[in-house]
This record gives sequence, structure tokens and C-alpha cells, in this order.
Amino acid sequence: MDTSVAFVVVERSLDHDSLLPWIDDDPRVAVSPEPAFADLPAWVDGLGADHVIIAARPASGAVARLAATTLTGARPGVAVAHRVVPTTSIALAASALNALESGSDAVGVLRAFDQLSTRSSSGAWLRSVTRLDDPKPGLGLHVRSLFGRGFVAMTTPAPSVGRTLEAPPAGHPLLVGADAASAEFAAVVALAGGHAVQSVPVLADVKRSYGSTGAEFVALAPLAPPAEPFATCPVCESRQSSLICPFCHVHLRVSEPA
Repeated sequence: MDTSVAFVVVERSLDHDSLLPWIDDDPRVAVSPEPAFADLPAWVDGLGADHVIIAARPASGAVARLAATTLTGARPGVAVAHRVVPTTSIALAASALNALESGSDAVGVLRAFDQLSTRSSSGAWLRSVTRLDDPKPGLGLHVRSLFGRGFVAMTTPAPSVGRTLEAPPAGHPLLVGADAASAEFAAVVALAGGHAVQSVPVLADVKRSYGSTGAEFVALAPLAPPAEPFATCPVCESRQSSLICPFCHVHLRVSEPA
């Protein structure tokens, strides 16, 4: 069953007022400021998507849930799922794009996104942590931040704040939301220890999100092989390896062994 899947990353700190593609030539992953979620039905119509995944960091989680409910009511023929993940906006967008490239159906794309967004090494390089609330730096780092510059706030797979960057998984470049000629990008390159670093479009306003100038980054985790499907959704008819469809939210029909 052919499907067309699209993602929307809802981000509170965006400084524009409309849905825009994260990558200029790929509209399948869009970024949206919180007030623009009302534009989702028209965006879905233009894209021709029949499955939409709305993702957000916890700060925009309530809006993401409302956007999913609104889109479901406005376009009953579109299957909608939402995810709220305590990671960076760059990690959400990069995970979405890579999940779409996994070659899976809609349920497989969502499964891949869940793996990537929660297991990848993601965080932000920050000039200071004196105004950082989450993850919470210790008192010692607060004091050092008054005199030194350059801190790493990790969000996934485990929150932490420090001065060093753990080496990304082999074969996976470190994606940095900063211009390649910027001081922020250079700071991450210096911490990466010779590991491949790639500039990607900025998404969140880092100063508004983390209390300091800096840059978000992510090193995507490798994808685990998908589980063998054993059930069928009675609504969308997709084959799945779970008991509840993540889009239709109904119990699946389990196939009897031959």
C-alpha cells in the first residue's frame, strides 16, 4: 500500500510566522512556529501527504498535541501521529529526514524516527550555561560559566552538561545547526576530535531556547533492523509489529500462525 509521509517540527523559538521546509528542496520535513499550526491542512493538501507526524521538544509539546488533534479533525482522511521528545530541534528534523529515507512504509518511518530521535547523541554547544534550565548545570559549571566560554549541554541519549563532547558513532557525521563559517561551527569542530562534522540549516533560535548563543548538533544513531510484522491495522490495513496502530490508535488484528 503506497503512502506519502511528511513531518512537521513545531518549534517555539522560530522567528518566522509560517510553515517552511527545513531543507529548501525537500518539503517533506517542514518547520513551524507555534502560531502557524493552523496552516497545516493547506500544507498537507499541497503536499498530498496521507500520513503526517508532528514532532516537538517538550516546550512546544502541548501545541504539537493540539496541532495533531486539529489536523485530524480538519482532514479525516489523513493519518496523524505526534511525538514529544526531549532532544534538540535539529535532532527532530534530521531524524525525520533520515527516517523518510529508510525505505519503509508509514509505520516503519515512524518506528525509525522513534529510534533515531531518542537514541542519537544530541545537544547544544553553548557559550554560557548561566541561564540554562534543561538540562540543569551544577553549581560548579555555573561558576565556571562566569569566567570561561564553551559548554556542551547533551539532551539525548542522557541529559548532561559539561565541557567535552563524546565521540559520535563511527560512520555518522556530526550535524551542526550553524553556518560552516561561523564561530559556533568552529567550536564544535574543535570538540569533535577529527570526526566528520557537517553544517545543516539552523532550526531553533539557540539563545531563546537555551539562554545563550551557540549551536544545536546531533550524531544520528544507527537504525536497528525492523521487527517482523505480525498484525494488521483494521483501519489503514498496514502490517505492523505492535498491538496498537500509532496512527489510527486502534487494536490490530493479530495474524494466526499458518
